[in-house]
Amino acid sequence: MSSVELLEQRLAGEEEARQQAESLLEKKSQEHLEASEHLRALAERNQAILDTAAEGVITINDQNQVESFNREAERIFGYTAEEINKQAAEVLVAEQSADIFNAAEYLEETTCEGLGKRKSGDVFPMDVSISEVYFKSRLIRTAILRDTSRRKMLQAQLAHARKLESVGQLAAGMAHEINTPLQFIGDNTRFMKESFADLSELLRLLSTLDPDSPNPTEPLRRLAELAQQVEVEYLLKELPESIEQALAGVERVSKIVAAIKEFSHPGAEHQQQSINLNHAIDSILTVAHSQYSSVADVETDFDESLPHVTCFANDVNQAILSVSVNSAHAIEDAQTQDGYERGSIQITTLRVDDDVEVSIRDTGPGIPEAIRNKIFDPFFTTKQVGRGIGQGLSMVHAIIVDRHGGSIRFETEFGRGTTFFIRLPIHPANQSTGEDLAESPLIG
Repeated sequence: MSSVELLEQRLAGEEEARQQAESLLEKKSQEHLEASEHLRALAERNQAILDTAAEGVITINDQNQVESFNREAERIFGYTAEEINKQAAEVLVAEQSADIFNAAEYLEETTCEGLGKRKSGDVFPMDVSISEVYFKSRLIRTAILRDTSRRKMLQAQLAHARKLESVGQLAAGMAHEINTPLQFIGDNTRFMKESFADLSELLRLLSTLDPDSPNPTEPLRRLAELAQQVEVEYLLKELPESIEQALAGVERVSKIVAAIKEFSHPGAEHQQQSINLNHAIDSILTVAHSQYSSVADVETDFDESLPHVTCFANDVNQAILSVSVNSAHAIEDAQTQDGYERGSIQITTLRVDDDVEVSIRDTGPGIPEAIRNKIFDPFFTTKQVGRGIGQGLSMVHAIIVDRHGGSIRFETEFGRGTTFFIRLPIHPANQSTGEDLAESPLIG
């Protein structure tokens, strides 16, 4: 083969190789284009999914800058994704929650509550779940959050409604409690009024006697007859008793009014006070007397050396009242359904290390095993509408645990009774503010 033929053959081979390379390059380019389109479609689909999510979803880079913002996050905060891009994540939170996105490292998803800040400057409550992932050697935080303003508002409204229900229930009981002593105050006062009418005639006749009269026999005879008519001996015996009973009734009414005043002191709702818990429980029992008096006897065993407790007095009163009334209702239900005899409720206080403990034991039927893990759940109740005082064990849990940093637990034996143990720190370290309770979980 000549050198020309060899050259032509070589050129033909190179041309074929070039065409194959171009074909392969075109194929790879098409594959890359298809892959890019697929990735773009996936990104668009993922963004569409994120934009339809009910929660705000944001990503934050290792410089604590916002990298992405879904549509719900735009609605919640008032920023567009373009406006917030690369801005510091701190602009999205109030000063009190400045460190919410700054945790050093989340080994697993962390959920917390915080205060967000909108573009307008308005502060709002939010629930936040934060997780971390390393992507191409970069730390990315993902925050999923929900604006809880409406939920908090509804909870506050529900708390207010239940407080009104509580006031109505207690007012009815207080009306009965006050009416009883008022009735015998009235009965004794009417008796004294009638007796005085008789005695006034006797006194008038006595005042007409003249010690210097030469013949006092006739006036004395008439005086003796009148004394017999008005039954002086009977009045001398009954009038002092009527006076004592009337004064006892006045004292009872005064005690009830003082208990109501102490129980619902307006200054005790939004500020902490140092209170005598034993004295507070006495007032609670006075207020709740109508709730338990017909079904149970109440005994108290107070630690007289119990130190004063710093707390939101109204809320602690409500919590202890609620548990006590629940105990009375448990006994009443057992009497109605199963023929239980009159029950008893024993309330004990004692100091345990840096806490005080209030135990409330009843001889009711006990808590069925099927609901023992539900009794502190929000909105859980076994009572009919209008039964009780409008506060339940979820509210008690919120007061004792969430607001005061204490604890509540119970021991129960079916058919024998239940004991609730409420612990409060004597000097709580980090209590919530006065407005927080209305935002706590509630029950019926």
